[in-house]
Order: sequence, then C-alpha cells, then structure tokens
Amino acid sequence: MIKGWLMFTKQFFVFVKEIKKDLNEYFHFIPYDYGPYSFVLEETVKNLQKKGLISKVENGDRTDFILTKSGCDRADEIIALIPEKEKKIMGNLRKDATQLGYSGILRYVYSRYPEYTTASKIKGLIMGES
Repeated sequence: MIKGWLMFTKQFFVFVKEIKKDLNEYFHFIPYDYGPYSFVLEETVKNLQKKGLISKVENGDRTDFILTKSGCDRADEIIALIPEKEKKIMGNLRKDATQLGYSGILRYVYSRYPEYTTASKIKGLIMGES
C-alpha cells in the first residue's frame, strides 16, 4: 500500500529520476501545485484501476493505493523480469521513502529537484521558508 496520492507521485518521481531515467521523457513531470507532477502518471493510474490491477481506498482526506489480486499477479510477472540489482535498488528506494514518511519524501524531492518546485503552493511550508 502507498498512503496517499502525493506520496505515490513523489515516490514514482524519484524512481523515474534516479532509477529508470529512460521513463523520464514518457511521464513528463512538470512543476505543479505540490511539486513535480505527471498527468501521464495520473492517466496511467486510472487505466490500471479500470483494468482492476489497483484499487483506491479513501482514507479520510487521503487516497491510498493497493494492488488487487490481479495486480499482485501481474506485478509478480514483471518483477521476475527485472534484474536482481535493480530489484534491490527499487526495494531500497521504497524502504527509504517509507522511513522518510510524507514530510521527509517531500523535503527530499524539494531539496534535490528545486526546478520542480517553482509552482508549488507548499514550498515554503516544506522547506521551512516564511
């Protein structure tokens, strides 16, 4: 489970920027209201929902994302194709993001990729600026 759309997009952004750089052009992240954003990613998630591979769970003011049984099966097929070195890197990224938590992942992204924060409504809050 990934807790919240913002956490999901920031983790995916870091994945694209730091691990699967060849996907950067496809997902075309732009500076947006809460930092880097991809409309392509948004559409991709909607398509995965329509196919029954992920489900959204409303959790108060947050939307969580969970793989369905079909999604887990498909993920297992894809994971089997990924080289062990990349799997380890991806696992470490996921673990690090979870340990950082919501605020930590935002600070990481905002400090490491400031060019994606120019339109952010929360930059001052995240970076401790007045």
